[in-house]
Amino acid sequence: ANFGTVVSLPVSGWLCGLEWGGGWPLCFYVFGLLGVIWFVFWCFLIYDSPSTHPRINQQEKAFILASIGPQDEDDKAPIPWLKMLTCVPLWAILITQCGQSWAFYTQLTELPTYMSEILHFDIQSNAILSAIPYLTSWWCGILISIVADWLLSRGYLSLSTSYKLFNSIASIIPSLGLLGVAYMGCDRVAVQLLLALPGALAGAVYAGNQMNHIALSPKYAGTMYGITNAAANMCGFLAPYVVGLIINGRETLGQWRLVFYLAAGINIGANLFYVTFASAREQPWSRSQRLNSIN
Repeated sequence: ANFGTVVSLPVSGWLCGLEWGGGWPLCFYVFGLLGVIWFVFWCFLIYDSPSTHPRINQQEKAFILASIGPQDEDDKAPIPWLKMLTCVPLWAILITQCGQSWAFYTQLTELPTYMSEILHFDIQSNAILSAIPYLTSWWCGILISIVADWLLSRGYLSLSTSYKLFNSIASIIPSLGLLGVAYMGCDRVAVQLLLALPGALAGAVYAGNQMNHIALSPKYAGTMYGITNAAANMCGFLAPYVVGLIINGRETLGQWRLVFYLAAGINIGANLFYVTFASAREQPWSRSQRLNSIN
């Protein structure tokens, strides 16, 4: 996801600078078309489970099945929607994802405007510089995930503590970076450093709540991720809408500070909820009735 953002922001800046095709509409045409092409491949290449995939390597299949445990593929029991939607640890994941997405989409959709109106970058420089926080987050996410696995394998952290620790890193430190941007004003270098360095630690989310679903229920992890990710992506239109209400044509440093304060506050507050209520314990409704009777 970060790699896609790193590529799409500079490409969008370049497309906006073209006279052919009207400039900025090309961003929508190009990425919309790529989305359709991706969907076609997805329809033909995605399967419900490792066991039903016709081309999977047998070692990979064995590794996946050994990692996630028996999935009881023949069980036709309905998804326990009510128990799932009343699961407090699942709500903890959903809320922190919404907080992180609010900060993410505020930065993704509004940072180019801030750089243009307050820092006065031209559109192509703007696009390249706006991509830097996602580049550092991508690299950092890989490194932190390796560190998290090492800590778990050595027994230095429990799974629950690991989730909460790295989720807090992913939420709090980038939020402090946003607060720093609000205080730095028009200092271009300081703003770039505050976005790139603290923002890099947003990559810790992959060792945080992103892995928590499968601990709550390996059987229904995909369904749960669909629920939490859908809720989080609603911030993709809510955050820009609220930012529009705050700015409302007043492109001043004071108004932009309110935008950054709000994003940081929502992100940190949502993480506090996660730290309080998250769990790494498999939920009672996770296993099928047949497996429960066997156990």
